[in-house]
Amino acid sequence: MESSGKNTRTSTSRAPLAPRGPNNSNGPSSYNPRPKTSSYAPRRKLIIKPFKVQPRPPAGFEEKSLARLSAAVQVIQKKEAFAYSREELYRLVECLCIHDKAEAVFQRLHAQCKAHIDGTIRDLASASSRCVPGGKEEAGASTVAKQDEGFLGLVRGMWEDHCTSF
Repeated sequence: MESSGKNTRTSTSRAPLAPRGPNNSNGPSSYNPRPKTSSYAPRRKLIIKPFKVQPRPPAGFEEKSLARLSAAVQVIQKKEAFAYSREELYRLVECLCIHDKAEAVFQRLHAQCKAHIDGTIRDLASASSRCVPGGKEEAGASTVAKQDEGFLGLVRGMWEDHCTSF
């Protein structure tokens, strides 16, 4: 295989390249739409600095918020419609927690729920004593079964009320 010595590739057989610009798809563009002048200001970083003094809630905010939360819990426990939205109550609790009042909120709401549950148990105990015919225990097995059914019916009703209210 001998080569003829002729160059098979000629420089005239290629088409000239189109100029590169923003609308040309011939590869990466060197087109810069922003001229290199000093009329543009250099980019600056946005720096967020913390407050020098931490913001404080207004006077009486804690007492008013706790009163609103207590009122909302009472209304829920009574199964009534309440005036505050759940989002508003959530934000009250969130604001109190941000200002380090989480322990006070917990203690107050815990005491309120405990008092409600204690009252419910007292109501249940007094209602269960009414389930016993004549207030005395009788020796019959059917009477005991009726008492148990009556008591369990009361417990179930109170439990369903509790679950639907919360």
